[in-house]
Amino acid sequence: ARERVRAVARRRRAVLALGLWALVGALPTFASGQTVARAVDDGFLAGRTGTGLAWLGVLAATIPLGALGARRTYLGAARLVEPLRDDLVRLVVDGALRRSTGTATAGPGAASAHGGAVARLSQHVEIVRDTVAGLLLLVLGFVASILAALLGLLTLAPAVLPLVALPLVVSFVAFATSLPALARQQRRLLVADEDLAELADDVARSLRDVVAAGGEDRVEASLGLRIDEQADAARAMARVAAVRTVIVAVGARLPLVLVL
Repeated sequence: ARERVRAVARRRRAVLALGLWALVGALPTFASGQTVARAVDDGFLAGRTGTGLAWLGVLAATIPLGALGARRTYLGAARLVEPLRDDLVRLVVDGALRRSTGTATAGPGAASAHGGAVARLSQHVEIVRDTVAGLLLLVLGFVASILAALLGLLTLAPAVLPLVALPLVVSFVAFATSLPALARQQRRLLVADEDLAELADDVARSLRDVVAAGGEDRVEASLGLRIDEQADAARAMARVAAVRTVIVAVGARLPLVLVL
């Protein structure tokens, strides 16, 4: 799975095209400040309504281009990510079949392997797909929007640029620094989820044997331990996500506070 994620990153031409379309999608952001300023200052406030409407028309003309860029960005991301999801599904199914045929005489081992495979197919493959697609779109959209906003600000009010750029750069660096921790916690949560699914499937299939042998307490303790591990991993993942939300909020809101 890790190699296939890297394979997506190695498709440089497709990623470059995706980045260019993201820049096209950010065109209205770049044009909005200058066109609105010209429409107000050179047009409406100066009593030249036609000039003001013309500048607003320029802004309106960039909106279809931005929509086209956004559409092509999502389509390009799908062309990169959907083959990854298909490869992961094949890997999970192939691994489950191999383990099943290899442990056919082992009894509960095959059942627990099936439980883990179901968890991977029903949840984990989609989590990997959504995470890769989300990061791809988030990074490209973030970089394109920030570049467009900073360039537009540079042409409109250069003196304000440091107040906006500094928090954005700090937020971006902090966000990038948090990605390894996010990946570790995501992997920990996936492993805990798989372990819990396999054990729960095993217990469900062996309830009669457990009761007959009087092993309810032992099984309950073992299952409770896996549940606690999965809950701890989920809480750790939530904490990392909360920190990343604060980082994004600082980059988005602090520039406005500093400007005011």
